[in-house]
Amino acid sequence: MGDDSDIISRMAADWKSSGLNLGDVVLVHSSLKRTFRRYLKNGYRISAEDILSLLLEAVGPNGAIILPAI
Repeated sequence: MGDDSDIISRMAADWKSSGLNLGDVVLVHSSLKRTFRRYLKNGYRISAEDILSLLLEAVGPNGAIILPAI
């Protein structure tokens, strides 16, 4: 298994490289299953709550995350 503390820096680096910055308003429409598989393949177990918390941390208190619901 990977080091759980390392997952935070890996995900943050992924989001920063895609252009996510503090203060951004982001519409997230993604397959969580695909995201879970990607990290599990590398030895990390993450939850939907982990992903949401990390996204909120990435955009900071002046940013927003928009998640469509069906």
